[in-house]
Amino acid sequence: MSTMSTRSDGIDVRTTFMRLSPASRTALSEAWAIIQPSLDQVLTVFYDHLKRTPETAALLEAQARRGLDGLKDAQRKHWERLFTGSFGADYVAGVRRVGEAHARIGLDPRWYLGGYALALAEMGRLVGAKHRWNGRHAAEVMAAVTSAVFLDMDLALSVYFEEAQAAAAAERGKVADAFDAVVGKVVAAVASAGTELQASADTLGEIAGRTGTRAGAVAAASTQASANVQTVAAAAEELSASV
Repeated sequence: MSTMSTRSDGIDVRTTFMRLSPASRTALSEAWAIIQPSLDQVLTVFYDHLKRTPETAALLEAQARRGLDGLKDAQRKHWERLFTGSFGADYVAGVRRVGEAHARIGLDPRWYLGGYALALAEMGRLVGAKHRWNGRHAAEVMAAVTSAVFLDMDLALSVYFEEAQAAAAAERGKVADAFDAVVGKVVAAVASAGTELQASADTLGEIAGRTGTRAGAVAAASTQASANVQTVAAAAEELSASV
């Protein structure tokens, strides 16, 4: 499993690409001051929507058995880390836990993205209501919020896919091991059968050799008997002539 880096090849590149500047981080702090008092309301809307969606309801129900309040508390802590704008090691570790949890329970990325869209809409409504007389400033704050939320999705989905790839690789390894085991048994069986066949061939060879030897002895005995018959016949002729 790879570890998400906080160096220039990881989180720094992402925050730069998302244009999360110091000014953006100030805007995030302002947004958090607006969103945090109503976060329970945002989370309630979020989880109610998940409950009404068949594809996510079963997953949520399984997790809720461990306590829905615990899930909400984890969400609060995660959003707080995001809106502080530090994007340090604690934040990255938190995102990794989120991605690993989603991979573990089998949450399809499309539902994860849809949930973020819903949360982002609620946050936009809160910020818009707070700065309803200053639309330009509301847009600046929401631009920072949107960048931070998309960064969060980017990091969490990266971990999700890492976990999915690792699980797929492990599964392929199990299949390969099982295949090797089966092939090993087949090869061993063939080798054993070959040894037995060779032993049988050797035995047949010995039997054929002994049979050949005995056949030779029988042929010699037959030749000797024929000679003896001829000798007796000659003696009989001589006796007849003498008589």
